[in-house]
Amino acid sequence: MPPTEVIDFLSTLRVPAGVDEDELFAAQTEAMRALPWPAVGELRKRVAIAHGGLELDADLVLPGDGAGWPLLLYVHGGGWEAGSPGSHRRIACELAARGFAVLVPGYRLGPAHRHPAQLDDLDAALGWAARSLPEDGVDTAQLVVAGDSAGAHLAAALAVRRHAGRDDVRAAILLTGIFDYHRGLPLVGPHGWDGDPASQPLLDPAEFEALREDPVVNPLRGAAAMPPTFIGAGGADPFAAQSRAMYEALLAAGVPAELDPGEGLPHLWHLLPGLPQSAAGLDRATRWAQRRIEERG
Repeated sequence: MPPTEVIDFLSTLRVPAGVDEDELFAAQTEAMRALPWPAVGELRKRVAIAHGGLELDADLVLPGDGAGWPLLLYVHGGGWEAGSPGSHRRIACELAARGFAVLVPGYRLGPAHRHPAQLDDLDAALGWAARSLPEDGVDTAQLVVAGDSAGAHLAAALAVRRHAGRDDVRAAILLTGIFDYHRGLPLVGPHGWDGDPASQPLLDPAEFEALREDPVVNPLRGAAAMPPTFIGAGGADPFAAQSRAMYEALLAAGVPAELDPGEGLPHLWHLLPGLPQSAAGLDRATRWAQRRIEERG
């Protein structure tokens, strides 16, 4: 089981009194990468993806023998300013073991890089995948976008933005995410947010207020542009209300959606293999996405 202090933190997003912050985050990362890992066909670490004069690293995980696997782009979380493909290597393998070719791209982090840099990087990763991965047996036309926490926000934002010109996202899997950036900020991080637009990690402070209603920045307002979506909430997650609001917005917009409420479970519970509910939650999410792919043909 994950350490008690990790569960306490993920249930509040506040560092418990008397706990060293660096040690806590190290324990969380260790809990997310607990052994044993699921068997996969191939794990390629730090694959280079170049775009616009940048070179980003990505992890690619292939399921095993065979071909025709749908592509799952997984966007790592980390509050828009932390995390990497390496920190989310285990969840990538978990998803690949369930029948997806999983690409976990790095992206530019805030506050050094502001919106839409992150979405530009993710879009570039998908362009690279479309050019490069069919030779590995990946069906890049069968695309699922997924992510956790801030990564779920970016995955949803990417889906909304791509819908304006393309209809290539078959499904989304959004795990304990934030879907209204402005309303979610007060809950983010070990110290909270002080309300100053200059102290938040994603948006240009000068555009902070103007972007409140933007459907890409706040996918809750862009629900009608979302693909069929599975939302993995957590009953003890501080963002549980955001998950439910996104689910209700999707239903109101006529978008097929399913909410897994995660009763009593904390933020990021799908990424904690020591929790007995984690594997079953990932099974539900991936089966749902596979059904949406089969329906589209």
